[in-house]
Amino acid sequence: MNWFEQADFWYRFYDWMFPADSFEQAEAEIDNIKKLLGRTSGTVLDLCCGPGRYSVPLKKAGFEITGVDLQPFLLGKAREYASRQNATIELVEEDMRNFKRAQAFDMVLNMYSSFGYFSDFEEDLRVLENAYFSLKPGGQILLELRGKEVHAMRFTETVSSAMANGDLVFHRTKTNDDWTRSITTWVYVRGQQVETWEVVLNLYSGAELRNLLEAVGFTEVRLYGHLKGSPYNHTAQRLVAVAKKQ
Repeated sequence: MNWFEQADFWYRFYDWMFPADSFEQAEAEIDNIKKLLGRTSGTVLDLCCGPGRYSVPLKKAGFEITGVDLQPFLLGKAREYASRQNATIELVEEDMRNFKRAQAFDMVLNMYSSFGYFSDFEEDLRVLENAYFSLKPGGQILLELRGKEVHAMRFTETVSSAMANGDLVFHRTKTNDDWTRSITTWVYVRGQQVETWEVVLNLYSGAELRNLLEAVGFTEVRLYGHLKGSPYNHTAQRLVAVAKKQ
């Protein structure tokens, strides 16, 4: 079973990946997303929505939201968050390699490095084909991930973090020989208990991601180094791609 299909992985690292301030950060980024897309309303597919960090504030900002995720645990967190915020959103349990609705959405969002999970690169292409199929003519996609250039500039082999409850999280990362994938060993330490997962992500440069988007029909591909719209250059913190369906 792939790492992203394992419910135990998301359960174990949830508090580390999605602390309270990450929800506040996502809410603060909604205006940036609106500016990048040039939209203040419409239907949004939040692909790999996780606990709804972007789905819920987008709904509160006036958009209609469908959140899709493979993990029931994360969808449960999204339902709880939406309920607390009195936000009505559609949540769908589905693999992003399979989910598609013909011309149903004005926008597709894929945030927080939720692209590039699959051992077969053709499956990444299928995800984009599904997104293209699901967009209305003139619709847009926004992807936010760790680009290959950013990975190289900000690479740290070993990272450790302490949780509020005293548990420890360690990451040890390497890159394969042709720089197509990063392989990270995630280690969770609670007292004498140690749990380990291997997380593999496909790495895309700005040019490679542009080519992939154009291969499925997207046009007007724009690349940024942050959701604020800064250039994708040596100062980039993330790789953000925005593209349009004709």
